[in-house]
Amino acid sequence: MLRIWGKIMRNGKILEDTVIENTDSGRDPAARIEDCLMEICRRFDLARPIWLQTHTRDMERYGKTSFHQDHFVEPIRFTSLDIEIIETDEPAQP
Repeated sequence: MLRIWGKIMRNGKILEDTVIENTDSGRDPAARIEDCLMEICRRFDLARPIWLQTHTRDMERYGKTSFHQDHFVEPIRFTSLDIEIIETDEPAQP
């Protein structure tokens, strides 16, 4: 199981948060994270942010990443959308 914590932040404070679970262990881990991000955006009624190489690197290194205004096409009402892996069935990377 993969669990992702999504948080809408403004000035260091959590405005809204949600936890998404993905139990489809047959899919690629990146696709599972993308599915969770899409569900987070649906729950928060947000357009999907632009995923850059820096987001991939942050997820691989730290298990979390943030999206800011420059990652969204539409204006946002918050400082950042943060996502963080809180549980995974994937083996740890050395």
